[in-house]
Amino acid sequence: MLKNAVDSQLKFRQEVEKFAHAGQGKISTLDLQILEALRLSLGVLPQEAIAIKKEVIKPYQDYNKKLLQYQQALAEAIRREYPFTPETRYRLERLQEVLGLQEQDITALEMRTFQRRKQSTLNNNLAVAIIGLSLALLTGIGSWLVASLVYNSKPNLNYPQPTASEQILR
Repeated sequence: MLKNAVDSQLKFRQEVEKFAHAGQGKISTLDLQILEALRLSLGVLPQEAIAIKKEVIKPYQDYNKKLLQYQQALAEAIRREYPFTPETRYRLERLQEVLGLQEQDITALEMRTFQRRKQSTLNNNLAVAIIGLSLALLTGIGSWLVASLVYNSKPNLNYPQPTASEQILR
């Protein structure tokens, strides 16, 4: 009986590992339903199933925390200096090594981070250009209004002033 329980738990763990690996540590709702059906058919107790899922997912969660730590360090390094000096690049590589992060994960993370930075810079440049254009237009309109008011408030010296009778006829 004990051997059957251990075999059932092992089969259940293997399925959890397959789903966790496929989802990079995330198990979808559909996969959870499959696992629940499997748990019932294997006779694995609910608390055992929960413990197995937590054990299987924990390394993924730990790795993702390390990736987040690297991402925060990268963002700070970009904020301080970009492009990087050789010393900063070395330190980022050293952090990657100490955290045990895989090169493909770092490459993907850096590409996303640099893309967001590039997009942010483009958005900021566009905003500055729009503000500058708006100010230029407002300044131009303001100058035109002032000039128009000044011009219209002075008598036109090129034409004789209308006489009182001409003003009445208008």
